[in-house]
Amino acid sequence: MALAGSTCPHIQNSLDAVRTRYKTVLAWNVHRSQAVRASGKRRKQLLRAGYAHLRYLVHSHVYIAILPGAGMTDMLFNI
Repeated sequence: MALAGSTCPHIQNSLDAVRTRYKTVLAWNVHRSQAVRASGKRRKQLLRAGYAHLRYLVHSHVYIAILPGAGMTDMLFNI
């Protein structure tokens, strides 16, 4: 049985989209966790960058749920 991504371009494109979105969610988590530790102007900059990533996720149809107190993000892909 061949690997799905090696035979079907559509599946490979979907996998690439998932990887890109996953990296974006990781970037959002980094901004958010850094902002928690920062203060003042730097905190505002980090939060602004994090919200930019969040807007990107919404426009990319990635539905995310931020878990309170857990410090992580769950996401559901809409591909």
